Amino acid sequence: MFLPRPYPDEVVGSLLHRAERQLGIGREQLLMRLTGHPLSSHSFLMTPYDGVAHAFGLSLEKFLREHTVLPYMTAFMPTGERRRAISALVDAHGRQGRTASLVRRSVTGKIWLRLCLSCVKEELKSFGESYWHRVHQVTGVEVCVKHDCNLCVTPLRISRDSGIPPPHEVFDYQSADLCISRATAAAVARASAEALWIVKDEDFLPLAYQNRVKDLGYVYMRSRTHGALLAHDLKAFFGEFYLDKYGCAIGTGRKGLWPAKLLHASGQHATTFKHILLRVFLDSTPTPSSSRVEFEGRRKPRPRDWHQIELDAITQLAAEVERHRAAGTRVSAADLYDLAHIRSIVRGHKGQIPQLMAWIEHFKMSPQSARIPGRRPRT
Repeated sequence: MFLPRPYPDEVVGSLLHRAERQLGIGREQLLMRLTGHPLSSHSFLMTPYDGVAHAFGLSLEKFLREHTVLPYMTAFMPTGERRRAISALVDAHGRQGRTASLVRRSVTGKIWLRLCLSCVKEELKSFGESYWHRVHQVTGVEVCVKHDCNLCVTPLRISRDSGIPPPHEVFDYQSADLCISRATAAAVARASAEALWIVKDEDFLPLAYQNRVKDLGYVYMRSRTHGALLAHDLKAFFGEFYLDKYGCAIGTGRKGLWPAKLLHASGQHATTFKHILLRVFLDSTPTPSSSRVEFEGRRKPRPRDWHQIELDAITQLAAEVERHRAAGTRVSAADLYDLAHIRSIVRGHKGQIPQLMAWIEHFKMSPQSARIPGRRPRT
């Protein structure tokens, strides 16, 4: 089977939905022809199937590089590790398990598909149709890098669902609500696009970070980097709400100081978005907010009110589950985490939120859960 060549930066899910419309066949029939497997769904952001790539006239490696989120996920890996990751996926022979974690980590904090109205207008004029862009969907991108305008958030989930229309047929959307400055949001978008589109040699990344941090003055005892102060100032730069929204909250203990960890080789397995945040912060040419003596003499921040955090989260989650119950639909726990911005809390602070964890376990066994342990297989 041969299909029309992809548009620039068109994500694999957009290609598959477009093929369904053009051929007039269902998702299962299309996937059987492309993959040779009886599949009922396919990831919107990734593929391990060389048949999909070949149908659009590309090798799997080129297709992965230009029409999936794999380049974004491997952007800050050392060269050897990146090559091994790509080879492992290319050699996966269609096993979708290898793609699941990549997809989740590339869109942390995002549930809904996003579009740029200016892109849609240009594409309709040039191609007679519009399509979904990779760069608009990855973590933290709220601004179109081409047109420097806010993206629009649609009610369509970034999911394996079939029948997703092209952007020009979506009329229910709202402008992305920026919770950081416009200039910073644009800088995050540009850095994300660069990570997605440009392959770089990052073999000496920790040393480069260390040198930049020292040049900016985040040092003590003349040569040692002051990671705690760096993390403090980065948190102030982006704001606690924004960092928590995308699973990048900065804590008070050593384990929570991820910006400091990125200065060392042991921290290079952090998410791509954490690298982007650090780069955007360093590119802003920050000045240390205080000296080492002043910083360490400050009062420790007040502990988080875990009880209130639990109550707020449960209230928000219960309302969302009730909405799905009334609509006769289901929702996954992962989507609920993103909705309430509690993914990092559930992952790293289970001991502080016993009520919330109990609520989550109860939800997982309810009819509204998209996955019920021991009762229904994953779809």
